[in-house]
Amino acid sequence: MKRKTLTVGLYSGHREPGWSHSEKPDSVPMIRLRGRWLERAGFVNGAKMTVDVLLGTLSLTLTGRAPRTRYSVPEAQQVLGALSEKLAAIVAGLNEVYDGLPQPELHDGLLEEELAPDLAAELLGAIECVVGDYLAAAIDALAAVAKLTEEELERELWRERARMETIRQFAAGTAPSNQLELALPTASAVAES
Repeated sequence: MKRKTLTVGLYSGHREPGWSHSEKPDSVPMIRLRGRWLERAGFVNGAKMTVDVLLGTLSLTLTGRAPRTRYSVPEAQQVLGALSEKLAAIVAGLNEVYDGLPQPELHDGLLEEELAPDLAAELLGAIECVVGDYLAAAIDALAAVAKLTEEELERELWRERARMETIRQFAAGTAPSNQLELALPTASAVAES
């Protein structure tokens, strides 16, 4: 997905209609989009779309768009990379909301379970769980496969085969114990998976 950089201009419907960068009394902000890239993305003449505005982002979405039924591997990787960036933007938005919420007051000697219900605390907890438990891992996984190459995949296969062979040899009593330490995952590697 190629990123486009645009400039917000001004539109004046009075006297001199059209695009301008100079302020006029009745001017309003305007964004001008045009090009064959819109057509390639499905934004053809007469197509309907929705516009969503949230946290400094405009999102234009075609209505009634039929999903693609086939993707080549490079196309799928490109889409997955773009989706991981979108998820990262969602995490940034969640963090913005999190930072803007009032923090609950903790009193000495009270456990979290002993505090009175607090809507802000519930929102904070939900954001922490969604970002920490789900979205961070999803972003990492999608970004990784978006960049994965056949060569890396083959190298990983051979590393795994060598690791399994070392474990098999140790189980059969034919491998030194220091090789087993290299073949077995560490506690931190198990926790990461």
